[in-house]
Amino acid sequence: MQRIHYIDFLRQVAIYYMFFFHTVLVLLPPEQIKGTLGCFFDIVPLDAALFLFLAGFSLTLSLGKHTELSAFRFLQKKIKRGLLLILAAAFLFFIEFGIQLPDMLISSGILNTIGILCIAGGLVLVFSGRKTILALLIAVLCLATFLGEYFMIFRVPFNWGYEPWSPTIIFGFIGIFCGLFFKNGNKPAAQKNDRTLALVLGAAGLILVVFFIFNGGILDTLIHGRYVIKRNFSTATTLPYLFGAAGGAAPAASFAATVWNYRLSAFLLSLGTVLLLFAASFFLEPLLKKYIPHKVFLPGAHALSNYFFHLLVLSIIVILAGEEGFSVAVALLVLAALYVGSYLLSFGIQYIKARRAGM
Repeated sequence: MQRIHYIDFLRQVAIYYMFFFHTVLVLLPPEQIKGTLGCFFDIVPLDAALFLFLAGFSLTLSLGKHTELSAFRFLQKKIKRGLLLILAAAFLFFIEFGIQLPDMLISSGILNTIGILCIAGGLVLVFSGRKTILALLIAVLCLATFLGEYFMIFRVPFNWGYEPWSPTIIFGFIGIFCGLFFKNGNKPAAQKNDRTLALVLGAAGLILVVFFIFNGGILDTLIHGRYVIKRNFSTATTLPYLFGAAGGAAPAASFAATVWNYRLSAFLLSLGTVLLLFAASFFLEPLLKKYIPHKVFLPGAHALSNYFFHLLVLSIIVILAGEEGFSVAVALLVLAALYVGSYLLSFGIQYIKARRAGM
């Protein structure tokens, strides 16, 4: 099955924005995140939504790609992949924060959420009534999440924790749901079906985006349409203390890690933007195929590997040099190095896969 250019293009947009956001977050002090840099920094809800939507949509592409697999084997592959992502997220969390429970195991980062999505989505996809199951699942999750917000009922990892599952995971389930209606074929009937669906999704996205443009504005909605989660952790189980680098001179203390989660307004605006971007990119597919070699989108094709790569690099920088002690110029140099590194990593993965296929 050939790679779909617009999917890898959108993956690359999502992963490269993640590079930017995490680099700025980790390396720059808050007072330097202002102006244009601050505006780009504050649109992060759009990117998290896009990343999860594409992860969900890709599950349906995987289903179409592996038609020779039995339902059990398909589910087995998704569970294995999901567990690997959950372990990877826990490892990255451990490097940065140490052994902080329960967050380290069940809400340790967006990779953790995608891992849960792989397992849950794989389970749903093996059933014959999967569209109905997904529609009900999305409705129940939306209702439970936003009622929880309204009544201030917060639970780890559902809608609280270092990286809560919901409502972020809902974008993933919506991606799966949309993907089940796309044919991704070359026959006229399949292409007509996909064009119609893309138009419907684009129109729905445009309605949501226009609504928020005239009701609070995009940036204000994204900034004020989320709530802050403050997690208190102990330094006693961080790497310096576990391996004696702290020297025992300072007693263990507590420290705070501050994250955010979607309120309903930011969730709807992010969903609308994702649907609009997805539809627009769908109609760009012929141009992307004709004029841009797929090698340009390789980091997007290996987005999860590159996500792990950039967080690992930033974690090592934090361990060696600390946080928020860098200039904008240094942060941009690190960001450029991450972009170059993503291509090197992606070409390396591609080369290894080609060698294995030739054996």
